[in-house]
Amino acid sequence: MVGRFENGRGQFSDRELFHGKMIDLHFVFSNVTEKAFHGEQSFSADGGKSWETNWVEDFTRAEPKR
Repeated sequence: MVGRFENGRGQFSDRELFHGKMIDLHFVFSNVTEKAFHGEQSFSADGGKSWETNWVEDFTRAEPKR
């Protein structure tokens, strides 16, 4: 993946082989705090003309067990 975090938002891109065909991938990490973040992944099989989101996640850090 190639990309970076800027102003609290991370954007990353990649190309991967999927079922014998190259696809474009796009990852976005947002609402990043010390305890949580939101992430989305999408892909394009037509060179970036259209995108399909196939993963949405919201992570929250668990409190340590005592």
